[in-house]
Amino acid sequence: WDARPSANSLQNLEDALERLRRIDPRSPYATFYRGYVAQRRGDRRDAILTYSSVLERDDLSPRARAWVLKYRANVEQELDNSTAALEDLQEALRTDPANPWTLAILSETLRNAGKLEDALTRGRQAVNLAPRFWRNHQSVGLALSELERFDESAEAFAKACELSGAQSPCALRAISLWHTGDRSGSAEAAKAAEQRPPRPWGLYNLACYYALAGNREHSMELLEGAAELGLVYDQVSNDSDLQSLKGDPRFEELAARFSRPQP
Repeated sequence: WDARPSANSLQNLEDALERLRRIDPRSPYATFYRGYVAQRRGDRRDAILTYSSVLERDDLSPRARAWVLKYRANVEQELDNSTAALEDLQEALRTDPANPWTLAILSETLRNAGKLEDALTRGRQAVNLAPRFWRNHQSVGLALSELERFDESAEAFAKACELSGAQSPCALRAISLWHTGDRSGSAEAAKAAEQRPPRPWGLYNLACYYALAGNREHSMELLEGAAELGLVYDQVSNDSDLQSLKGDPRFEELAARFSRPQP
């Protein structure tokens, strides 16, 4: 379901969770994944409530508690509640201090809160702990991008692209290269990213690149593809990389689609 949300794949997940409940009625996974699905569909309030119900249990191991806390923090971040997200992440780090995934989410939360140098520090800590995990390099790249250190962010995204083979970091590399002034390198990176399996954030980031490069029509097509794959993101209208599309009725309609919970 996570790779391609659909009614059929969601039903398969529900069937699997029901089997899990029959095997182990006390397993926290069945409840946790209901929260995860709600989060991915854009039902963030429901996700918060579901994750919170898991955290009320008194039988979670310290690492399991930290695991759920970081997912709740991720939703709180999406709701622009940085204070609550940071509190959850600090508790998760106290419980499981050497967890690179928690550090990566903390980096993203600090970046959204405007604490860019702190975000970069936490992202680099995550890389040091798990240098083969591509998301950590992407977190570093995102912080560097916000700091407008685009040569460095392009390197971080290149590493994330190499490790993952995923479309999103490869497309982010194209954006960073464009900002450095390397037009031919950015075009080559974008072309390579389009050869990767399409994913919601990958298509969105490619749309940002093509909007910067002046190809409005292709940018719109990619945004439409991201919407069809279920991307939920309520900051599309504020994305400076998409500035050239503002005012176009098609873009405004797409921005509204991204901000609505998926059916």
